[in-house]
Amino acid sequence: MIWAEAEFDNVARGESNLTGASISREVMFKRTEALENNCLTPYSFVIKQSSKTDERTLVNELGAVKNMLKNITFLKLKQLHYFCTGAASTFKVLQFEIDKNALFIQNAEKKAQETGHKLGILSQFAKAGGGPKAIHRHTVVNKKVLVRERLKLLLDDDSPFLEIGLLAGMFMDYGSIPTAGTVVGIGKIHDHFCIIGANDATVKGGAFFPITVVKQLRMQQLAYLNKLPCIYLVDSGGAFLPLQSEIFPDRDHGGRTFYNEAILSSLGIPQIAVVCGSSTAGGAYCPTMAEEAIIVNKSGIIFLGGPPLVKAATGEIVSEQDLGGAMMHCSISGCTDYFAENEEEAFDMCRDSVSTFNKSSWVKPTSFEEPLYSGDDLSIISGKNCLSKEDMYIILSRILDGSKFKEFKAKFGCNLITGYGHIHGILVGILANSGALTFQDAQKGAHFIQVCSKRNIPLCFFQNSGYLEKDEINVDSALYDSVKWTAKMSSMHSCAKVPKISLCVNSCHADDNFSMCGMSFQPNFFLSWPSAEISAERRLQKINSMNADGLTTLAESFADCESLFDNKDSAFYKASHMQCDSIVPPENTRQILALCLEIAVNNYN
Repeated sequence: MIWAEAEFDNVARGESNLTGASISREVMFKRTEALENNCLTPYSFVIKQSSKTDERTLVNELGAVKNMLKNITFLKLKQLHYFCTGAASTFKVLQFEIDKNALFIQNAEKKAQETGHKLGILSQFAKAGGGPKAIHRHTVVNKKVLVRERLKLLLDDDSPFLEIGLLAGMFMDYGSIPTAGTVVGIGKIHDHFCIIGANDATVKGGAFFPITVVKQLRMQQLAYLNKLPCIYLVDSGGAFLPLQSEIFPDRDHGGRTFYNEAILSSLGIPQIAVVCGSSTAGGAYCPTMAEEAIIVNKSGIIFLGGPPLVKAATGEIVSEQDLGGAMMHCSISGCTDYFAENEEEAFDMCRDSVSTFNKSSWVKPTSFEEPLYSGDDLSIISGKNCLSKEDMYIILSRILDGSKFKEFKAKFGCNLITGYGHIHGILVGILANSGALTFQDAQKGAHFIQVCSKRNIPLCFFQNSGYLEKDEINVDSALYDSVKWTAKMSSMHSCAKVPKISLCVNSCHADDNFSMCGMSFQPNFFLSWPSAEISAERRLQKINSMNADGLTTLAESFADCESLFDNKDSAFYKASHMQCDSIVPPENTRQILALCLEIAVNNYN
C-alpha cells in the first residue's frame, strides 16, 4: 500500500473530511484535530494495494489522487509526502544456506559468542549507573526515582526503546563514565516517537563530562534529522569543573546544546523539560529555554549560583528552595510552567503536553513476511574475520521480509550490491559493499541513490570494505578513476532527502567512510556490529586481540573488557567516543533496523 500525508493551505471551517471524493481505488482519509483557519492542516490517507498491484500502478494512482486533491475548490494543496509499504511479493528469494558443520563456521560462532559475552558485560555495567552506594543515596537519602524507572513512567507501556550511546564514556582518559552520565533513547509517548535525554544523577551527580556534551549534541542532531520532539529529564549539577576547559568555550561544547534547543524549537520540533533534581549553573538554561518546563516540588531546583555563592557574594543566607525551588519558579519567576508534587505527577504532565502536539501518526504496516532464515545466523557471520560477497547476500536474506530482494545492476560494479527489499513492510533501497569500491561500483551506487531519492525510498547502507591482499597494494589507474565517482556517490547521498541508515557489519576503511554514508555524512542512524572496525586507511588484516587458537579471551569481569578499547578502530572504541550510535547484537539486526526505519519514516517530511 501507499501511505501518504497531504498538507493544505486555507482549509475552510466545517470541511471535516474528504471521504466522498470520487477516485478509482479505495482511499481512506483521517483528519487530524481541526486547526484555525488559514493554518496548515494534514490529512493522512492510505491507498490499498491488491496482491497483483505493482509499485508503478500505485505511484500512478497516487498521482491521480494528487490531481484530485488539487481540484477540490475549498483546499489549496501545499505538499504531498508518501512512502510505499507492503510485502515484496514478486521479488526474488535469496537462498543462501550456512554449513554449520564447517570448522571455520564453528570457530566464527565461538568468536561471536565471546564478543557478545563481553558486550553483555559492558551493557550491564553501563545500566548499573554509579553503583550501589550512589543508587542508595539517590533513592533512599534523596528520595528520587532512578533514571531508567523515570523512562518507564514516561513512555507508553508497549513502547519500544532504542537506546543511543549505551557504551558512551567507557574507558576514557578521565575514567569510565557509565552512559556518559546521560541516558539517551527514542520511545513512544501517546504513540508519538520522542527522543529523551535523562541525566543519571548516580553518575558523579549527573555532572557533564566532555563525552556527555558530545552525546547530548548527537541527541539533538538525531532530533533534527528525524524530526523528533525532545524531552529533557534534568538532574545535573552542571559541568565537571576539573575538565571545564573541554566542556564550555568552543562551538561544539556545552553552550551549543542551548543554541540547538532554540533552533529545533524554531523548526517546529517541540522541546519539553522536566526538572527532577538539580538544574544549576549553565544547566539552568535547558528548562528555561524549553517551550514547556515542569518542575518537581522539593527536589527540583534551578539557579545559576547556589546558596554558598550567594552567601560569599552578598552575605545573605538563603535555602535552595527559596532561591530556585518549584514554588518560586512557578509563582514568582515564571521560569517553569507546571508545578508537580512528585515525579510521577511530573511525568503525567509531560505525557499530557505531548498529547497536545496535534500531529498525526504514520500508518505502520501491520503485515509482512518474516525472513526464511533465522536471525541467529547473523551472529555466526559476524564472527568471521572477512566477509565475502556471498556473506553479504546471507546477511540480507536474514534481514529482508521473506528473504526477498530485487537486485539493481547485478552484473555491473561487482563489489557493490544494490537493490530493493522490505523491512517490516517498509520499502528500502539497499547498498552493501563487499570490498573497496571501484569506479564502476561508485557509478552504480550514485545512480541507485538518485533513483531512490526521486522515489522517496529510504536507504540502508551495509558497510564491508574488506581487507587488502598483498598483491593488491600496487594499484592501477582504475583506482584513480574511482575518485571522481566515489565523490559523486558521496554527493548523491549527502543531497538525498530520504532517511539514511548505516550499519557497519565488518569494516569500513578509507574513502568508503564517505561513499557508504559514514558518521560524518549525518545518516539518520549509524550502527555497528561488535566485531566491526572503522578506520581512515586500508588494512591488510583486522586488528584484534586473538589467542593462539584465533579466538578472543573469555572475559570474566568489566576490567577484562578493557582490551576491546585499545584498538581505536574498533566498534567498542567508536561507541565509547560516540562515533557510532549503538553497537547492535547481530541477531537483533532486523528488529533494530525496522525500529530505526519506523522512527525515521514516521516524521519524514
